[in-house]
Amino acid sequence: DCMINVGRKSDGMHIDVTVGTVGTASVLGVKDIKIWKKNGYGKWDLVAISNGGESYNSASGGVTITYANAVVGATYKISSVHYGDVDGYIEGEIETGEFVYNFPISP
Repeated sequence: DCMINVGRKSDGMHIDVTVGTVGTASVLGVKDIKIWKKNGYGKWDLVAISNGGESYNSASGGVTITYANAVVGATYKISSVHYGDVDGYIEGEIETGEFVYNFPISP
C-alpha cells in the first residue's frame, strides 16, 4: 500500500510518500516521484522529480521531500511508483489527483 500526503511549511511544499506491506519485505520503496503543475492552458508541466528511496527487511518505509518552488494558489498533482518484495517483487503507481496549493502554513 502507498500513500502521498502534502502540506505546506515556510520553506515550501512538503511531500511524504509512505509505503507499507503485510509481512517483511526484503526491499520496499518508492521511486520516480514527480511533481506536476497545471499551466494556463490546462496542460501539466513536470516541475520536479525525486529518485525516492528504499528500505530493506522492513514492513514500512518512505521518503519526505520539499519542493521549495511551490506557488500558493497553483494547481498541482504528484505521482510515484512504489515497490516491494514479499514472496515476489511487485510495483504499483499512485497519483494524488489535482489539488490547489492553498494549505495554511504548518509548524
